[in-house]
This record gives sequence, C-alpha cells and structure tokens, in this order.
Amino acid sequence: MIYSGMESAGAVLVIVFSVLSIFVGSGWLIGLILGLIGGILALIKK
Repeated sequence: MIYSGMESAGAVLVIVFSVLSIFVGSGWLIGLILGLIGGILALIKK
C-alpha cells in the first residue's frame, strides 16, 4: 500500500499491526520497533 500511492493508509496499518503484536504475543520487540519506525517514516514522507 505504501508503494502504490496510499502512504497514509499503509502507514497506519503498519503502526496498528505493530502495536497489536504486543498483545498477541507473537511479535518480537525488534519487530515492534522496526514497524513503528517504518510506519512513522511513511507518515512523514508526504
């Protein structure tokens, strides 16, 4: 979604799924951090 021109929607999805990985328990801490960084960078890319 980020590469197809829908940066905001893709960034929000990345951030939401990164935060949900804490509660689901299947995410590693580094995955959470990288997901948040990637989502934030995609949001400020505009």
